[in-house]
Amino acid sequence: MTGGMTGREAAARALTAFERSGAWSDAYLDGLIRNEGMDRREAALAARLCGGVLQNRALCDSFIEPYIRKKLDTQVRQILRTAVYQLAFTRIPARAAVNEAVELTKKLCNSGAASLVNAVLRRLLSDGLPQPPGGDDTRSMAVRYSHPPRFIDYFKELIGTEKTKLLLEADNAVPETSLRVNRIKSDPEKALGALRAEGVEARAEGEFIYTGKIGRISELKAFTDGLVTVQDASAALAVEFARLRPGMKVLDACAAPGGKSFLAAQIMNNSGSILSCDIYSSKLADISEGAERLGAKIISVRRMDASKPDPELNESFDAVLADVPCSGMGVIRKKPEIRYKSFEDIAKLPELQLKIADNLAAYVRKGGVLLYSTCTLIREENEGVTEAFIAAHGEFVREEEETIWPFERGTDGFYICRLRKKT
Repeated sequence: MTGGMTGREAAARALTAFERSGAWSDAYLDGLIRNEGMDRREAALAARLCGGVLQNRALCDSFIEPYIRKKLDTQVRQILRTAVYQLAFTRIPARAAVNEAVELTKKLCNSGAASLVNAVLRRLLSDGLPQPPGGDDTRSMAVRYSHPPRFIDYFKELIGTEKTKLLLEADNAVPETSLRVNRIKSDPEKALGALRAEGVEARAEGEFIYTGKIGRISELKAFTDGLVTVQDASAALAVEFARLRPGMKVLDACAAPGGKSFLAAQIMNNSGSILSCDIYSSKLADISEGAERLGAKIISVRRMDASKPDPELNESFDAVLADVPCSGMGVIRKKPEIRYKSFEDIAKLPELQLKIADNLAAYVRKGGVLLYSTCTLIREENEGVTEAFIAAHGEFVREEEETIWPFERGTDGFYICRLRKKT
C-alpha cells in the first residue's frame, strides 16, 4: 500500500462524512481509496466495515450506550461503531479491533477520547456482548435490524410482519458484487477465467458472476477490457421485460450509469439504435466510455430532461425505457444509508415519476412499449404511478408487471411494468 490510510480509518472517515453531511459512503470511500493508494485488501475491509456499520447502526449503538455518560463526538462514535461491528459480526480478533480503534482515535481525535474508547470496548468485552432485542414490536425490530420505525411500520402494513422481517434481514445481508458477462466480447467461462487470473474469487451463475468485496472494480483488467460490467440481475430483468429485438429503435430516457443501455445493445446484437439520455451532461461521458469499453456500437448519448416535452421525438421509438428517479428502497443491501431517507421526501417522488411517464408516452410509436421501472419497493412509486398513468392514458394497456423482493430471489428489489401503446 503506497498510502498510509488503513481500511478502518477509511471506514470511520466515510461514516463521519455521511453523519455530518449526508455524503454517500461508497463514493466517499472510492475517493479515499483512489487518493490514498489503498491496496485491494484494505479497500475491501473499508467497504465491509462501512457498510456493516450502516446496516447495524442502531444495534451497535445499543451495545455502546450503557457505557456512555456524555454526548459523543461524531468521529469518536464512528470509531466505536466500527470496533463494535468487528467484535459482533466478524472474525477479526478482539484484541486487534480494540487496539486499532484506540490508535485510530489518538490519530483522528485526542488521547482523552482514546482512553474513553479503550474503556468502553474493554468493559463491553468483559461484560459480554448482549443479545439483540427479541419480539416483533416495531421498537425491538428497529434496534435488531437497524431500520427506522416508520420504515418498519410501512412494510408491516404492506406485506405483513413475517415478510417484513425477511426484507429487513435481506437488507442487512452482506451483498456480493454482481457482474454481468458482456456477450459482445466474452462468455461466462472466459470472463470467470479472466477474473480468477487476477486473483478474484468468483463463481458464475448463467450470465452473472458473483464475488465478494473487491475494492475498485474499475481497476480489474476483466472490467477495463469489457468482458464484464456491474449490474444486478433484477436490473437486467427490467431490460428483458421490454422484449427488445435486433433492429429496434430504443430510447433509454434516464440512462445513467448506462447498464440498461449496455444490456439492450447486447440483446439487440448491436443492430438498431439506442439513444441514451440523462439530465446531467457529466454522466453522458461515462455512458459513452462504457459503451466503447463494452463494444456497444449502437449507443449514442444526448442530454435530455425526461420530464419535459421534445416534439422532435414524438412517436419515434419502438421501446422507451423509463427507469425513473426513485427512493432506492430496493437497493438498501448495497446502499445501506438509503434506509435513513425521510418518508416526507419520498412522498414527493410520485409526482415527478408520473410526470416523466406522461411525457415519455408521446415518444412511443403505436404498438410500441413503455417500460416503467424503479429500484424501490414503495407502492406509491410503483403501482401507484402506473395506475395513475393508465387512468390518464387510454392509449396504453398494462401487459405485465412484477415486484421483485430481495428475500425471494436474493437480488435487489425492483418494480417493472410493461405498458403497450395500442395500434
